[in-house]
Amino acid sequence: MGCNAWNHSFNCDCGWGGYNYGSSRLKSGSVKYIKVPNGLDWNKAKVTYETYVDPNARCPVCGDDVFFYQSPYGGRVFFDELGPPWDKHKCTDNKPDILYNQPILPPNNSKKRARNFAKSPFDWQPLIIDKIESIEDHDVFYVMSDYVDIIGKIIILEKDIFRKTPKFWRLQADCPENLSVSTYLHMKDDTLSEYEETSPAWITNKNELKVALENGPLSAAVLNRIGWYLSFQWRDEIDEGWFKRPRVRIDKAIEYFQKAADLDLWEAHNNLGVIYRDGLTGAVDETLAYTHFEIAAKSMNEQPMQHLANCYRNGIGVEPNEDMAQLYEKYMKPLADF
Repeated sequence: MGCNAWNHSFNCDCGWGGYNYGSSRLKSGSVKYIKVPNGLDWNKAKVTYETYVDPNARCPVCGDDVFFYQSPYGGRVFFDELGPPWDKHKCTDNKPDILYNQPILPPNNSKKRARNFAKSPFDWQPLIIDKIESIEDHDVFYVMSDYVDIIGKIIILEKDIFRKTPKFWRLQADCPENLSVSTYLHMKDDTLSEYEETSPAWITNKNELKVALENGPLSAAVLNRIGWYLSFQWRDEIDEGWFKRPRVRIDKAIEYFQKAADLDLWEAHNNLGVIYRDGLTGAVDETLAYTHFEIAAKSMNEQPMQHLANCYRNGIGVEPNEDMAQLYEKYMKPLADF
């Protein structure tokens, strides 16, 4: 696994991310050589790299902290911030009269940049890749789950566009089953052009990858997983207001749970019951909670049956009845027993 391009040393040759992502060595002639550093150059040894990103560089003109990127064509770009809208650092515009009086690399003992995690998956954040495969007209990216917290584990994008540049991702707010991926195209004339594409956010295995490539319908299990990601995945027993955090979207979670419930998935009914019982929408609805727990309990799984027993014991959406509560507790069994 690579160093993920954050806080690495000046001589790190990781490229940007892990396996098969920008660190492969090329044959001579394809990009410019990076010479031994003399205060203005980049790396040590006469080695070429397909792409390279360093977050701990500095502008060779003004000395400000910047992000440095070398493109497959050998062009060098300095960014104030790495990510959309991919604006260049203002004073590195390749004019011939620029005086380069600062080293690109700060001293080895300089303070490294802290990594900024987005507060919400609806905000742009780095896409860190473990490996890449190709299937027909698509590149299949396997994300590093320690750094990229999407609904699934696999992203599919247009072939050859996103392999060799930094990438940022975010869930689409109006349709969180999809995510947007942003990068830029670095042309041979040194111009930049932002490029964005959409991918399903829910792919976890080869079967789901096939469904996505064929534009097939989402299964009840996938719909429920999306709803869970938008809600209970971030539940915090210590923080009673966890459902108000920026990354939690109870309104959207209900939409996906309801779609899964319409396909007779008991887990989705159970999740809806908890939402309405606990008032995660802003108001408690005991009748809806009882209705969904009753449907989910038909699975004979212990979780919804315990919820339904508690409804009878505490009079949640139904008249209190201790006998019924004990009856449901008597016959419930773990799902593994069926």
